[in-house]
Amino acid sequence: MGAELPTIKVSVELTGILRCHNIATDKQPQAMLPSNKSWEHQHGLEWTEWHLTPSGWEQGDEKTDFNKTSRPIPAGRVQTVTYHEEVSSGFSPLEKFKTVDWTSADTELLKALIHRFGEAPEHL
Repeated sequence: MGAELPTIKVSVELTGILRCHNIATDKQPQAMLPSNKSWEHQHGLEWTEWHLTPSGWEQGDEKTDFNKTSRPIPAGRVQTVTYHEEVSSGFSPLEKFKTVDWTSADTELLKALIHRFGEAPEHL
């Protein structure tokens, strides 16, 4: 079988940051990305939402450094993807990753638009 998963202790701080503590290795808690972006990350998380529409990928809300810009969700979107860049400390490398935040039930249209416009942009 596969490797045994570690035992994790989860807690939520008053700031809304979810922390996990690996009991087996006694590693310090690490912040995890909550499902909403209404909080300000303490270590340098920047992100940009991208909405796939029949016109292509349109930029949505974004957060860079200490600035957050909100934009309306475009009509006709079929998918929303958020591109993230994070430096968790001054000694950590830049981490880049994407999350799919919302997808339309119209899978045929989604496939056609991704074929036409490609995957979500990978930049802020």
